[in-house]
Amino acid sequence: MLHLPDHLQVCRCGKIKRCGNKNTQLLRRRLEDRSRDEWVGVLSAVLGSGELEGFCLNGDALGISGLMSFSEAWEISMQYLYPQDITTVGVDADGRLYGKDLTIAGPAFNLIVQCRKLPTLPESFLDDMRKNFHLMENEISQYMALYELEKSPEQLQSLVARLMEWYKAWAPPTELGPTLSTAYTLNFQTRLFSSLPLSFAHGFKELCTSLLAPSENGSSEDGTLTIQRWDPNARAHTGLWKLFKALGLIDRYESVIASVGYEFIEDHVLKNCTGEWHSLGVCLPEVRA
Repeated sequence: MLHLPDHLQVCRCGKIKRCGNKNTQLLRRRLEDRSRDEWVGVLSAVLGSGELEGFCLNGDALGISGLMSFSEAWEISMQYLYPQDITTVGVDADGRLYGKDLTIAGPAFNLIVQCRKLPTLPESFLDDMRKNFHLMENEISQYMALYELEKSPEQLQSLVARLMEWYKAWAPPTELGPTLSTAYTLNFQTRLFSSLPLSFAHGFKELCTSLLAPSENGSSEDGTLTIQRWDPNARAHTGLWKLFKALGLIDRYESVIASVGYEFIEDHVLKNCTGEWHSLGVCLPEVRA
């Protein structure tokens, strides 16, 4: 039995049940021969509401059958979005968790959209993500422990790649619209940044230093000046920088990345321009390059 405001009760047959109010009993008699649309209109006026939640969820079905269909669609949708442990479930070539078939969950999502309940999905989905984020935190701790042991930026590179796997596996389908995707990305990044230890910033700087290191394979025409050139597009790390961007690491550690560039410039000037002020016409163009 559904419970409505002002002590109105609607039985499974779709009729108003007596609740001790003479006005309600009179309303019941007036509605016995009315169509569904007229019924909803009158009840909306009586309850002072522009929309009756229960009837919206009922759709065109009679009695409680529509509500049962919506309940089933909600359960299917939440099971599809549920953030599972990728260490046990695994992911496919597209980074999606195995066992998730959008062709099966699609009709359930469509019903939720028709019932105008899609905006309520993020709250439940993001709460599930909050409860399961410890799964990712466990792996972060493992990778950071290896980094502390080996002091190798390669461990940070492996960690970033693994974080991207989690991000893609838990991401909602783009078919549900940008609102849910944006909310997911923001919450994922917020929880990720709060889970990374302080030592990650130092390791990330070392990783960026190895990625941004210039090549030293040339010299000026007079043979006295080493030429260092940076050409990110020609390097093999563009894919890794895309991962940084997708995970929000570039915005988060912008100052760290900038400091790497400043240090390279300072090192270049000290090595090649010290005492060479008479040849600034040679030094400065190389620095700008």
